[in-house]
Amino acid sequence: MSYFNLNLPIYHTTIRSKEDLNKRVDTGEHNVILNSRAKDFSSVSLEVKAFLEYARENKTSNEFTEDLDKEVKPSTETRGSFMTWEEKLAEERYYAGKKERKELIVNAIKNQEKLGNSRQDIINSVADFLSIDKEEVARYYDEEMLVK
Repeated sequence: MSYFNLNLPIYHTTIRSKEDLNKRVDTGEHNVILNSRAKDFSSVSLEVKAFLEYARENKTSNEFTEDLDKEVKPSTETRGSFMTWEEKLAEERYYAGKKERKELIVNAIKNQEKLGNSRQDIINSVADFLSIDKEEVARYYDEEMLVK
């Protein structure tokens, strides 16, 4: 992508009045767009060039980009603990989802039971309504009825 079709490595933007494009609005902001896909970096400092090359190619060429690389790429230990955390979160979501699903099915069974429907009618109705497997509904029906 080449911003503004100029293929520059850096762009400075300003805000202008829509009614009169010659009128600049000074909000105190200073906006800069960096373009790591530019081909020519001769118009920027060596530090900016190094950063843009790092962003584009993951290439370190000075102390700043080396420090940045260390911060961006987690250590093996950090990656391992993150994966453990991610796995625990996924497990919690899985079991929370199962609990919510079970509650949804059991509530639907109870509502159908209040109508006086038979076991098979309840199983068919709940399975069809929730678009789930009849065996799963039957299992929850039997668990719920055994508790009573």
